[in-house]
Amino acid sequence: EHQNSVVTALRARLPHHACHEHASFLTQRALQMVPSCSKSAQMADELLAHRHIVQALARNQYGGNVLRGMLSASPVYAQRVRDMLAPMVEELQNSKQGKELLADLTANDASRGRTASSSA
Repeated sequence: EHQNSVVTALRARLPHHACHEHASFLTQRALQMVPSCSKSAQMADELLAHRHIVQALARNQYGGNVLRGMLSASPVYAQRVRDMLAPMVEELQNSKQGKELLADLTANDASRGRTASSSA
């Protein structure tokens, strides 16, 4: 019940919370529960519904942490993140947070037996 309350509160202003210094940690943890919590899955779907939201998260230190957390939550979400970030790879390579996110995407690909070039 507590878990559902936290997820409901985060969903009220989800993009804002995902980029907030403190709330992003709770958002990331909630998203990592996707396989066992339908409200967390709904939350992930909301974040991944629009490319501009995913790209805004990728440009933000805390939002990037949330996206990196999603990579381990589900291969489906990892693929959606990868697809939405593909147009901005060059931009991501020019920032510390972007490089970290790209490195995690590459590591995620490797752990799933894929190569970064097969996803591009």
